[in-house]
Amino acid sequence: MVFLGFAVCLSGVGIYLTFFQSKNEMTSKARQKMRVHIATSFWLSFLFFDFFTISRGSLNFLCMLVVFLFLGFNILVTISVNDKDYETEGEDPPIN
Repeated sequence: MVFLGFAVCLSGVGIYLTFFQSKNEMTSKARQKMRVHIATSFWLSFLFFDFFTISRGSLNFLCMLVVFLFLGFNILVTISVNDKDYETEGEDPPIN
Protein backbone atom coordinates (compact mmCIF):
# COMPACT_ATOMS: atom_id res chain seq x y z
CA MET A 1 0.00 0.00 0.00
CA VAL A 2 2.96 2.32 0.50
CA PHE A 3 3.82 2.08 -3.21
CA LEU A 4 0.23 2.96 -4.15
CA GLY A 5 0.31 5.93 -1.78
CA PHE A 6 3.53 7.22 -3.32
CA ALA A 7 2.09 6.72 -6.83
CA VAL A 8 -1.04 8.71 -6.00
CA CYS A 9 0.94 11.49 -4.28
CA LEU A 10 3.42 11.85 -7.14
CA SER A 11 0.70 11.90 -9.79
CA GLY A 12 -1.06 14.57 -7.70
CA VAL A 13 2.16 16.58 -7.65
CA GLY A 14 2.44 16.25 -11.43
CA ILE A 15 -1.14 17.42 -11.92
CA TYR A 16 -0.62 20.32 -9.49
CA LEU A 17 2.56 21.40 -11.30
CA THR A 18 0.73 21.24 -14.63
CA PHE A 19 -1.99 23.60 -13.37
CA PHE A 20 0.58 25.80 -11.61
CA GLN A 21 2.53 26.16 -14.84
CA SER A 22 -0.55 27.09 -16.85
CA LYS A 23 -1.76 29.69 -14.32
CA ASN A 24 1.52 31.56 -13.68
CA GLU A 25 3.65 33.59 -16.01
CA MET A 26 7.20 32.26 -16.05
CA THR A 27 10.26 32.74 -18.16
CA SER A 28 10.75 30.21 -20.89
CA LYS A 29 13.67 28.62 -19.06
CA ALA A 30 11.61 28.24 -15.87
CA ARG A 31 8.75 26.76 -17.91
CA GLN A 32 11.16 24.22 -19.40
CA LYS A 33 12.44 23.20 -15.96
CA MET A 34 8.85 22.87 -14.75
CA ARG A 35 8.08 20.55 -17.67
CA VAL A 36 11.03 18.38 -16.68
CA HIS A 37 9.76 18.22 -13.08
CA ILE A 38 6.27 17.30 -14.31
CA ALA A 39 7.60 14.47 -16.49
CA THR A 40 9.81 13.21 -13.65
CA SER A 41 6.95 13.11 -11.17
CA PHE A 42 4.69 11.26 -13.60
CA TRP A 43 7.41 8.68 -14.40
CA LEU A 44 8.12 8.10 -10.70
CA SER A 45 4.40 7.72 -10.10
CA PHE A 46 4.27 5.13 -12.90
CA LEU A 47 7.17 3.19 -11.40
CA PHE A 48 5.63 3.17 -7.91
CA PHE A 49 2.32 1.96 -9.39
CA ASP A 50 4.19 -0.84 -11.17
CA PHE A 51 5.95 -1.79 -7.92
CA PHE A 52 2.55 -1.89 -6.21
CA THR A 53 0.99 -4.19 -8.81
CA ILE A 54 3.99 -6.52 -8.87
CA SER A 55 4.33 -6.73 -5.08
CA ARG A 56 0.60 -7.46 -4.65
CA GLY A 57 0.55 -9.95 -7.52
CA SER A 58 -2.53 -8.25 -8.94
CA LEU A 59 -1.61 -8.14 -12.60
CA ASN A 60 -5.13 -8.73 -13.95
CA PHE A 61 -6.55 -7.31 -17.17
CA LEU A 62 -7.89 -4.10 -15.66
CA CYS A 63 -4.66 -3.34 -13.83
CA MET A 64 -2.58 -4.00 -16.96
CA LEU A 65 -4.90 -1.73 -18.96
CA VAL A 66 -4.31 1.09 -16.46
CA VAL A 67 -0.55 0.46 -16.54
CA PHE A 68 -0.38 0.62 -20.34
CA LEU A 69 -2.61 3.71 -20.56
CA PHE A 70 -0.45 5.44 -17.96
CA LEU A 71 2.68 4.36 -19.87
CA GLY A 72 1.31 5.89 -23.07
CA PHE A 73 0.43 9.09 -21.22
CA ASN A 74 3.96 9.28 -19.77
CA ILE A 75 5.49 8.81 -23.21
CA LEU A 76 3.39 11.71 -24.55
CA VAL A 77 4.38 13.93 -21.61
CA THR A 78 8.05 13.07 -22.14
CA ILE A 79 7.84 13.87 -25.86
CA SER A 80 6.34 17.27 -25.04
CA VAL A 81 9.42 18.15 -22.96
CA ASN A 82 11.76 19.76 -25.47
CA ASP A 83 15.18 21.09 -24.43
CA LYS A 84 15.45 23.47 -27.38
CA ASP A 85 12.12 25.13 -26.60
CA TYR A 86 13.40 28.14 -24.70
CA GLU A 87 15.58 30.98 -25.86
CA THR A 88 18.16 32.59 -23.66
CA GLU A 89 17.40 36.19 -22.87
CA GLY A 90 20.07 38.76 -23.51
CA GLU A 91 22.68 36.33 -24.83
CA ASP A 92 24.01 35.83 -28.31
CA PRO A 93 23.08 32.58 -30.01
CA PRO A 94 25.87 29.98 -30.02
CA ILE A 95 28.03 29.78 -33.12
CA ASN A 96 27.97 26.34 -34.75
